[in-house]
Amino acid sequence: MTHDTTQHRKATAEHWDVHGIDETDGEVVNVEVQSPLSAILSIRLDAERHARLKHMAKKRGLPITTMAQAILTEALDEP
Repeated sequence: MTHDTTQHRKATAEHWDVHGIDETDGEVVNVEVQSPLSAILSIRLDAERHARLKHMAKKRGLPITTMAQAILTEALDEP
């Protein structure tokens, strides 16, 4: 997942946190639906890296697992 995709998803989520479907005034709203993730990965981190990851997640208002997933996905999507 690229940084732009992550930012777009975050902006979209923030919009729908504040607005309801009844506020669309009949406009067409495109929704991207993705298939659910199918693999689970369990990893071990040392205490320092875990604390850093937790801090990063907290700053962004994300669960730690979502932060880890975003970092890993972004690293794997790089050319």
